[in-house]
Amino acid sequence: MEKVILFGLSHEAKRLFQIYGNENNQFDLNKWVIAIADNNKDLWDTAFNEKMIINPQKIMDYDYDKIVVCLSGTHAENVRKQLVCQYKIEESKVSYLHEYLTLPQEKLDGCKLLVDRKSALSCLEKNLVVAEVGVAFGGFTRKLLDIMKPRKFYAIDYFFADNPYLINCGGMWNNPKFRGGGSYLTRIL
Repeated sequence: MEKVILFGLSHEAKRLFQIYGNENNQFDLNKWVIAIADNNKDLWDTAFNEKMIINPQKIMDYDYDKIVVCLSGTHAENVRKQLVCQYKIEESKVSYLHEYLTLPQEKLDGCKLLVDRKSALSCLEKNLVVAEVGVAFGGFTRKLLDIMKPRKFYAIDYFFADNPYLINCGGMWNNPKFRGGGSYLTRIL
């Protein structure tokens, strides 16, 4: 198992720990991340998810296989230059997050590429109990009902006046679009 130093306590790095930071996951970060380097000196000698945040100058104190830059755009390129030019780290030991975490081919074998979410509906079983979270104005709901033919359907959304979609119409129940038997939502609620 590779020993990795993450560089940059960015949003991407924090999200990475949310997704992969537990022992039940095949990519358990806690098994392979040995430290997090960051240029923000306010973070040095603190911890994030039990991983020490270090001054980049201390990278050489660690026995590591790879440094994974968890930044994007010009920030990522600047960090790569810093590591290679300033700290004399071999370029082959520096990766970007999107290069380092890739899906193994066996996870993609048998996958089917679909052009849109409507196409996905035809791959699902019919006559199920279905809940659509975020029905908004019911446009996709009609497709879901017609294609999946659920035996029971739950429409879930935030149907109040402060919902940004409904801000100018006083809420779902005051909106003329949802009055009468012709609307999707009044038939399924």
